[in-house]
Amino acid sequence: MEPTEQNSRPRENQEPHGGAAHSELSEELERILALGEQSLDVVKSSAELFKLEFVLAVRSIPKAAASWLLMLPATLLVWLSFSALVAWATFEWSGQALVGFATLFALQLLSLFVLRWALKKYQRNMSFPYTTQSVQQFREELSNATAKKDSAPPP
Repeated sequence: MEPTEQNSRPRENQEPHGGAAHSELSEELERILALGEQSLDVVKSSAELFKLEFVLAVRSIPKAAASWLLMLPATLLVWLSFSALVAWATFEWSGQALVGFATLFALQLLSLFVLRWALKKYQRNMSFPYTTQSVQQFREELSNATAKKDSAPPP
């Protein structure tokens, strides 16, 4: 076979310049544009959904704060009721009122110590302990470096 015979095909098998290729290209372009429009619609609807949920969240803040403020005394009452129940059960078990009162006192004292421990822990965390330690180490290194330079004899 000669090179010219290899490249030559009958005219009906050859694609016309711009016919089917142009049609496929325009179909592909239309699919891409449709996909772009769908993507834009998804972005718009997601932004609208975010906006509506944001408004809902902002409107829920006062209600959530009120619920939290109401939960605080309710939690206190539940704790006191539980303590009274344990104290009463201790009184029934021992038959002495003093033991029941001591149990009530011990429960309240225990809760006070636990809360005090938690408060100290949170206060320690709020004081930036690692940053303070890092700054202190830097100050010490700086003072040591300046002290060595000051004590070194001049050249």
